[in-house]
Amino acid sequence: MWARQLPCSLHFLLSDAAAQKNRITGVCRQIPVSTKQEVPEKSEVPKKSADELKREKVEQYLADMTTEEKVAQLFVITPEAITDVQTVTAAGNATRKALEKYPVGGMVYMKANLVSEDQTKKLLENTKTMYKEIADLPKMC
Repeated sequence: MWARQLPCSLHFLLSDAAAQKNRITGVCRQIPVSTKQEVPEKSEVPKKSADELKREKVEQYLADMTTEEKVAQLFVITPEAITDVQTVTAAGNATRKALEKYPVGGMVYMKANLVSEDQTKKLLENTKTMYKEIADLPKMC
């Protein structure tokens, strides 16, 4: 601890009653002031929950998107609507180019798009992969 001298006018404003009581005039008292700074105990930074981490990731993803990309995410369309192909049965170059241009929120496949079980699995897997690769869009369900 050390003492610091206050300006007389400030001292008298702060302790006028005490100064008059002690008949101190024109002299400032030494007021003890602690130089020790309290250091908070070292504590661990609270870890973020999985939900908080996901929320931050989504918020950052949205912040990085253009308005056009955000609007495109509102649309769920048939692949024919953006590929100019009569009937889409495979997710190939036409689908990739269309998704690069219009990163829509999802695609709806109709009966005409689904030929066989193996073809359908491949179509869906390729579409999911494209969504992930193109602008790092989240995979569709």
